[in-house]
Amino acid sequence: YSILEVKDIKKIKSLFPNLKIILILRDPIERAWSQIRFYMTRNEFDEKSDLEQIKEYIDSPMQSLRSDYVNMIHNWNQVFGQEKLHICFYDDIQTKPEVFLKNIAQFLKVSNNFNHNFITKKVNVSIKKDIPKVWLKGFKPDPSIKAEPINTGGNRRNRNNSRRSRARR
Repeated sequence: YSILEVKDIKKIKSLFPNLKIILILRDPIERAWSQIRFYMTRNEFDEKSDLEQIKEYIDSPMQSLRSDYVNMIHNWNQVFGQEKLHICFYDDIQTKPEVFLKNIAQFLKVSNNFNHNFITKKVNVSIKKDIPKVWLKGFKPDPSIKAEPINTGGNRRNRNNSRRSRARR
């Protein structure tokens, strides 16, 4: 879903006009590392893989697209609108799973009276492996990339009120 073009998203909307979209964002480095770990389980990469091979993979246009959350959110919002889009964060699954699920249930307008015992159960667990330090040596943050706030479609009235109170100060 992160690499779909607007034309593809429009096709999805034509097939499912009432679809509600849940975007779960993850730290881009963690997301890429998770994918590399997945490839390790398929023996496509290993710890001895050449740093350049890994860097090429991470720097590939496809990986850049997968991490371009601003563009992805813009594309889905442009086609479906803010009211059909729920943005949440992968880390919240581990740190606040009940709130995470409650917010999704509220967005979907379904009951949040579900069995909470399953929340801590792990399924489809990939191999546990930290990013080798030697792989990080060649990667430096790009200072030209600036973080932008993500509009998650919260309560507009509260946002407008806080803007007005800041303007009065």
